[in-house]
Amino acid sequence: MRPRRFASTIALMALAAAAAGSFPAPGKAGGTVKAVHPQSILSAAGRLGEAELVRDGFDDPMIRGRIGSKKYFVYFYGCTEGRDCTNLTFSARWKSDQFTDESMGDWNREKRFGKAYLDADGNPTVELSVNLFGGVSRENLEDTADWWRLVVTEFAEFFGL
Repeated sequence: MRPRRFASTIALMALAAAAAGSFPAPGKAGGTVKAVHPQSILSAAGRLGEAELVRDGFDDPMIRGRIGSKKYFVYFYGCTEGRDCTNLTFSARWKSDQFTDESMGDWNREKRFGKAYLDADGNPTVELSVNLFGGVSRENLEDTADWWRLVVTEFAEFFGL
């Protein structure tokens, strides 16, 4: 029985080694991206245009970016003392007092991505929240950033901004 047990152990070890080798290392192309690594998020945002990593009023990471001429922000949430964040929200706001809650509701009913609302000053705002707890693939994050680009573009077109 001992040789059979040994062979089973070797087979399990080989499977574990093969599985470990099939997943890319974090931080490398195709690797896992987490909100705890703001530089990785900045890299994805940078593919959309100008982007810089700064700190918000709570000393959490924040990204200021541009898609064409439109400014947007990426807010990091679930942070502990400015680190170890777990999720993000992409956010863009336009200055205008010509919109109503009803027009924001029209967007929310017709569009799948991007939550629209009027901020405290009555300005139209669109956001896209992203859960990165445990990490996502780099490709997933880059695709999410591209979805954000589409949300901003479609929002402006939808409302003629």
